Amino acid sequence: MKKIENSSKERGNKENRKKHNKKDSSQFMHSTFEQKCRRNFRHNKSGKHDVNDKIFPEKSDKKVISEKSSMYNIPSNAHVISLRKRVDPETAKYFSEIANLFESNEVDLEVRPTVCANALEETRGKEVELSTDMIISRTIQCLLEGCDLEQLCSFYNGCAEGFSVIAVDKFGSHVAETAMKSLAMHLHDDQSYSMVEETLHKICEVVVADIVNLMCSPYGSHVLGAFFCLLKGVELNTLEEFHVTKPSAILMERLSFTPAQPRGSIPKNLQNSFTDVFVFLVQETLNHVQAEISTLRSDRYSSFVLQSILKLLVGDDQALLHAILILLGCQEDNCLESKLSDSTHQKVKEVVMSLLEDTASSHLLEVIIQVAPTDLFNMFFDVIFKGSLLRISSHRFGNFVMQALIS
Repeated sequence: MKKIENSSKERGNKENRKKHNKKDSSQFMHSTFEQKCRRNFRHNKSGKHDVNDKIFPEKSDKKVISEKSSMYNIPSNAHVISLRKRVDPETAKYFSEIANLFESNEVDLEVRPTVCANALEETRGKEVELSTDMIISRTIQCLLEGCDLEQLCSFYNGCAEGFSVIAVDKFGSHVAETAMKSLAMHLHDDQSYSMVEETLHKICEVVVADIVNLMCSPYGSHVLGAFFCLLKGVELNTLEEFHVTKPSAILMERLSFTPAQPRGSIPKNLQNSFTDVFVFLVQETLNHVQAEISTLRSDRYSSFVLQSILKLLVGDDQALLHAILILLGCQEDNCLESKLSDSTHQKVKEVVMSLLEDTASSHLLEVIIQVAPTDLFNMFFDVIFKGSLLRISSHRFGNFVMQALIS
């Protein structure tokens, strides 16, 4: 009897162990699947590209964007960029053959524009995916450098709708800047000027609609800087040279009592400028950034764009004044007549002192001081620096002002 009882107990224990193992196995499989899903989700994310989160639907896209915005101090209305589209194999093969043709140096200079024109025809409807492709984007750059104006404008018009996607892309941004450089080379007669102006205005409208996203992008911000230069008739690499100038040298020139060159002036070719389009882009940019200017001032890339705008506005005191007051969060435009209210004076002082708190903002303040109209510049001393020199001189970002004054 005891043997029978023991054997029945053993059978019962075996059945319990099987059930337990089956339960553990299902839990393990479920856990493994969830881990795999999370792994796939994590690997599919790339930079700022948009990811459709179908695996974990309880977290909406809008919530993800807002969490990223707060984590990285990105403006809430900055768009999330979509993933690159794949280039179909047939198109990839075609542009690979074009690349090999150029590398072999078998294309004569006389035939080159025709080859470029024919190849650019094949980009129609595929401008975005081709421009953002790691390999094909280089071929597109070669084609844009060798084509005529009509084909260049046609390419611009074709990619206008997706220009923002191209501009914020690591590879596409180079294509966008190459297209601008090529465009600047074709400004030699009235007919070409009108054709280019129409094309640029179309691009401008697209840029304005997504301006914050472009400004906050490490690639889009440089494309924007080049675009502003093109519209102003300035060489595209001019702003890069300006941004590496020593701040102490800039301020020493501004704070000296000896006659100096026009403050922060950049050589401009007014014959090759698009003044109306430039003014439109500046005004619309300032209108769009007002709501989040405190965030944009402290962002490294958007600060670069704001500095570029101020630098290119030198010579137009009224426009400079308007721009600077917007960057300082003020609404009053009558500063040139010394009629700013006491409350506005206090607000300007608080904002200026807050600009000393981080590198990006302090660089923006350097440019504001450098290019500010004389009356506004004097107001900075009378209202802001008065009584604050000790605090500024002991600040890690603000002490350069005192160094320049002593020099």
